[in-house]
Amino acid sequence: MRRLLTLAAASSRGQQESASQRGAALSAIEELEGMNPTPEPARSLEPGPWTLVYASVEAFRASPFFWGFQKAVPGGEGVAAQVFRFTAGLPVAGTRGPFGRITQAVDLAAGEMESDVEMRVFDPFFALASGIAGTVVSRARVAVAEGGAGDTLLVTPASTRVRDSNLAGALLDRVVVPTDQLQSAANGGEPVVAECRVTYADGSLRVMRVGDRMDQVFVFARDA
Repeated sequence: MRRLLTLAAASSRGQQESASQRGAALSAIEELEGMNPTPEPARSLEPGPWTLVYASVEAFRASPFFWGFQKAVPGGEGVAAQVFRFTAGLPVAGTRGPFGRITQAVDLAAGEMESDVEMRVFDPFFALASGIAGTVVSRARVAVAEGGAGDTLLVTPASTRVRDSNLAGALLDRVVVPTDQLQSAANGGEPVVAECRVTYADGSLRVMRVGDRMDQVFVFARDA
C-alpha cells in the first residue's frame, strides 16, 4: 500500500507518470488486489468522503457521469476516449492540470453515489482574471449487483451540477442537468447502467475498476 501511495504522489495521481512508473503502479495495484481482506467488498463501502489518489486514465473520469457517458455515446469507449483527452487538455497555467481535489461518497443504504471534481480552466486568462472555477457534482443511483461475488456496483448516473462557481455564482448552483434522461436518450431510451468492480477495500483504501475490460482503475483513500 505504501509503495502504491508513493508512486501515486510522485506522478500527480498517475497523471504525469512515465511508462516505468505506470507499470510499477499497476503492478502494485494488482498485488494489493490479490491481498484484498474484505469479502464482498462492494457491500462494505463506507460513506466517506474518499479522495482520489490514483487513476490509470484521466483523473476526472473517476466521476460516474463519465462511466455512463462512455457506455451511452455512439462509438463507445473509443470515441469517448477522444473526448476525454480533449477535456484533459483544457488550457491552464503550469503542469498541475485543470482538476483539483476529486472525492467520492457512496451511501449504499440510500442507494446513492456522489462525485465532486474541483475544476479550474483558463487560469490565468491573459493575466487578467483568475480563470473559471467550480466543483462539478455528479450524483448517481447505486446498488450492489445481485447473484455475484458481492464485488460489483451497478451505477446509474442521475444528475450533474456545478457548485461554488465563480461564474454566475448562486445562479449556476441551482441548475441541475438530468444526466439520466440525456444518457438514456443517447442509449435508445434505455437506462444507462455502468458496472464498477470493487477489487480492494479496507478502512483506508479502495480500488475500483470500470470499463468494458475493467481496465480503468481508480484508487481512493479515506479522508482523515
